[in-house]
Amino acid sequence: MLGFVIFLVAFAVIFGIMWLIRKGTNAAWKQANQKVLFRGSHQEGQTLVSTAVNIDTAAAAADVTRAVRTGVDLPDGVQSAVIGQLYIETATDDTVSFVMGSKVGTSFRSVLHLEPNGDRTRGVYTITNWTESDGIVSNIKEMQFIERRIRESILALDAGVAFATSTSARA
Repeated sequence: MLGFVIFLVAFAVIFGIMWLIRKGTNAAWKQANQKVLFRGSHQEGQTLVSTAVNIDTAAAAADVTRAVRTGVDLPDGVQSAVIGQLYIETATDDTVSFVMGSKVGTSFRSVLHLEPNGDRTRGVYTITNWTESDGIVSNIKEMQFIERRIRESILALDAGVAFATSTSARA
């Protein structure tokens, strides 16, 4: 019996030491990824998730959402059970929600929200939820694609549209 207890204690100590080493190694790799190996990607991802695109257009909100939905050319609703893809989660006359994910999970979600303001429409596009892998924002190219297509779609609708960016400390 005493031998069994000693075995359990030794196993717990060894397991604990291995767990601490792994935690330290993972933390070191995360820092190396963010500051050395993938520094550019880290900065690019942090900028994307902490920047809001503010929109001021003469077009009506419903026209803007219609143009954006056509311009991004994404399916409505999740299409894949496992493989992640871009799709429009919800769309109304004043809001369009984009998702990168599958039925299993979501990698990021972004939202374009518009409001009438006198004879103009003001809106904001933000990335509201995202995932990271080893400290690096996942799916940067897809995030850039959606933002670029939103800008192009609204610009095609109203050449006088004004875009401005603002940053927050939420990244």
